Amino acid sequence: MPSDKAALVGRVLEQLAEGHYDLSKDELGEIVLVKNYCVTFDEMEEFFGEELGELEEIRDDIEEKAPDDPLARGLLSDHWNDWWTEQFFIRLYGDQEGKKLARIVAGLGYGAIISSSYELLTKGIQEMATPIVLAREALTKRSLEELEATLLTNSQAGLRNEVASEYARVFGMAFVDMIDRAEALRTLPAVLEVPEDVQQYLLEATRSYVVGLFSACLIICRSSLEFGLRDFLTREARQRGDESLRPQQRDSLWSLIGTARSTRPDLRATWDGADSIRLSGRDAVHTGVPSPEVCREAFEKTRGILRELYT
Repeated sequence: MPSDKAALVGRVLEQLAEGHYDLSKDELGEIVLVKNYCVTFDEMEEFFGEELGELEEIRDDIEEKAPDDPLARGLLSDHWNDWWTEQFFIRLYGDQEGKKLARIVAGLGYGAIISSSYELLTKGIQEMATPIVLAREALTKRSLEELEATLLTNSQAGLRNEVASEYARVFGMAFVDMIDRAEALRTLPAVLEVPEDVQQYLLEATRSYVVGLFSACLIICRSSLEFGLRDFLTREARQRGDESLRPQQRDSLWSLIGTARSTRPDLRATWDGADSIRLSGRDAVHTGVPSPEVCREAFEKTRGILRELYT
């Protein structure tokens, strides 16, 4: 077991994504057991518990009415045959499709039927659902929209589970890096009261940075800086009794920085940093996706500038 909790959480998320867990209860409440190994055959049988239970009931009925019938002998796993395969598939896929599939796999034993069916159902849904989950994050092809509609009609619960699995997998793989970035942050003490909108933009920029959405972080940094400058100039206007300093709704970030320069020339380095964030944010919107290094630098500058504006 890794001693680093971040690494452990990442591994747990990945195991949850693959379905390697069990839920149970004791006198204290619910227990979630995460297993660091692949699915066992017993778990595959448990997956088909309802269908196999119905087959057990059929066998019991046959035994009661015709004790000498070969279908009533012993355990299903020990006396499995093509008839049981057909009954099993009918319960999974319906009468017509089940019979057709049973003919295709005729001759396979209990173990092969259970394991191959488990693989087909779990991996089949995953292979169909994963492209849909990822496609929802961007523009996509019409064919995926049609597949999505089919899954929503026939397997909405399965699709929801795959959404959970995919994002658990994504965050599990990235979790250690996320914690590394979050752990490197330090508190930003403020002497003055910080407006809610500035706090919200900074919070969203920080969360974007921690998660690794660097372009989003940079663009939100630009917004947090703009709202911070508006508040700064409003305070300056009030303190100086000069309403010309009060920002207007139409003022751009470039205009706000210019006013701040003329109002507080002693903070030249601060305004230079603000202008570099403005330019990086403009490039991200109009030119292309910036590098993670550019985004990280802008994020760190934004935190420093906001701290200065409220100290």
